[in-house]
Amino acid sequence: MLSLKYKSYGVCQRYLLEYFVISSSTFYTTRRTFFSNGWIKKKDKKRCKGYSMKTTGETISDEEIEKVLVSIYENENCNEPEYYIKALGDKKLSKVLRKRYGIIVNHKKIYRMRKELGLLRKYKKHAKHARKRPKNHEVSERNKYWEADIKFIPTEKDGYVPMIDIIDVRDRAIVGTHLGQKSKSKNFIQCIDRAIKYREVDRKELTIRTDNGPQFKSKATEAYMEEMGIEH
Repeated sequence: MLSLKYKSYGVCQRYLLEYFVISSSTFYTTRRTFFSNGWIKKKDKKRCKGYSMKTTGETISDEEIEKVLVSIYENENCNEPEYYIKALGDKKLSKVLRKRYGIIVNHKKIYRMRKELGLLRKYKKHAKHARKRPKNHEVSERNKYWEADIKFIPTEKDGYVPMIDIIDVRDRAIVGTHLGQKSKSKNFIQCIDRAIKYREVDRKELTIRTDNGPQFKSKATEAYMEEMGIEH
């Protein structure tokens, strides 16, 4: 097969399949069917080729590719577009080398070269956030457990208008509503005040459940809930 011939020259297998318009499943199925007798030599596991191919058909040694990588990482002029190439990963860097420099090189080979040259960035482990599940509440009376959320209503002139709704979980009644061009934390606080006055609720026995929206998790909202003794 022609793809195997060009692959031996260092051309990427994925590029060959796209060039010859062959699906990967068809290629590997055909390869297993016709070349399973063992008369084709197996690929040597040792990486001793030492070169890659260019888009022009010429070869380029690994040493020259390493010089290109080093020149990219040594660039300290932030006004040049090449300065920001160093922030890319191996896969995107492989595409950049192909488009800008005409070098066809696999992203795995780029990773090995960067590792040997000491150009890899230190990996920073990110702490996983604890998954918090909402508590199960047994609601037996009104005005004990409320839920609030925001939804956007489409209009003809003003586009989507935000609306804040507060519902009593026990009797499923809407106890507070705010409709306007904005839905900030102060609007949510005003909506709670109106709902408390309307239902004549004891604030210290009230629990309000929301999602993690910015209006509900803001410092102003948290300070208001703490001041009023509302569990949030």
